[in-house]
Amino acid sequence: MKLCGFLYIFILVTSAASAGLGNRNDEKDSGLKFPIIAENPSQYRNSVYVGIISHLGILVISGMLFLAFSSYDRSLAMIGSLFRLGEGLILIFNE
Repeated sequence: MKLCGFLYIFILVTSAASAGLGNRNDEKDSGLKFPIIAENPSQYRNSVYVGIISHLGILVISGMLFLAFSSYDRSLAMIGSLFRLGEGLILIFNE
């Protein structure tokens, strides 16, 4: 259970670091991102790597939550894990 708490904090920190490095998803016009990427491509590349690590943490936490809550209600744990797994996969493919 403590590992789940650590993973939540890990996901929050890596998501904030990714946004701080320049990987922001709030800009809808991709033409606005090109000058930012051209200024410092290694920083943007690192932000994508950190973002993917964050999304992989979401995939890991889905399994950990299943293990943590399966002793209470197995079907509820499976549903929660599937939704969390779906979220992580969607975020990875959108990266």
